Amino acid sequence: AAKTLFATHYHELVQLAADLPRAFNLNVEVKEHDDRVIFMRKIIEGGADKSYGIHVAEMAGMPLQVVHRANHILQSLMQDSTQKAEIIPENQSAQLNLFKNKAELIFRELSEMDINKITPLEALQKLSELKEKQQK
Repeated sequence: AAKTLFATHYHELVQLAADLPRAFNLNVEVKEHDDRVIFMRKIIEGGADKSYGIHVAEMAGMPLQVVHRANHILQSLMQDSTQKAEIIPENQSAQLNLFKNKAELIFRELSEMDINKITPLEALQKLSELKEKQQK
């Protein structure tokens, strides 16, 4: 049996600490200032309340076009999950609901791509990324 579980971007696991007496959450302390995110390199108690994946991608040097597109998709998903919140049971997060609609999300990404503005290599990379999402 696992004694330690590490996970990122799976916020539902944070809720397990409330149900399992020996489970607890730790995360990296983050400070936000204006549009900047500063990782304090300090482990603190508690679960992360949001994802900083887009900020990490920007810090890692991802092209700004990709970062801006990711922000656009995130805002769209957040808006959709807010609109659908009334049909999601209280004990289930909107993030779980989004996983159930994986095909819809992949189709949306495909339909929003402007194939006239990407290179063949970028198209192949995007197809590979979408295939991985479909298989998860």
